[in-house]
Amino acid sequence: MYGLELLKQGIIWRVGDGSQIRIWRDPWIPRELSMRVSTRQGRCRMRWVSELLDTDGRDWDFDRLIQIFNPADVEEIVKIKIPARRMEDFIAWHMEKTGLFSVRSAYNLAFRIKLGQGTASSSSAPDGARKVWSRVWSGKIPPKVNVFTWKLARNRLPTRRAKYI
Repeated sequence: MYGLELLKQGIIWRVGDGSQIRIWRDPWIPRELSMRVSTRQGRCRMRWVSELLDTDGRDWDFDRLIQIFNPADVEEIVKIKIPARRMEDFIAWHMEKTGLFSVRSAYNLAFRIKLGQGTASSSSAPDGARKVWSRVWSGKIPPKVNVFTWKLARNRLPTRRAKYI
């Protein structure tokens, strides 16, 4: 049962023609935290990603996206490339660039979930920069203090309590 739930957290729809992907329910936006739309559905009656494409089905309808979604969702959606050739949507494993499932990436996902990190890094700024860690590592302090700080932040200190988590 745990493996099935883990699979559900790691799969994502890759957009082809958008006819099989439900806008409000399916994971289809490739980003770290949640792969679903964060905008509330409200009174929007659109159901399928194909309805968000232009009349040719080769690019996003930007005007429609701006009307429906919040700016963060619009920014992530327009990053998704629509294939030049017409193809069906397909399911892929989001934890690998190739889209193919591997036990190693599933183990890493399970480990991050157990630590409460999900699929995001704990030290990243919203824009993806790691400002906190660059300050820690570039500071004029002994390296052992840097390592201690990193271990403390990542819950890696060798304590009796950490051994049983």
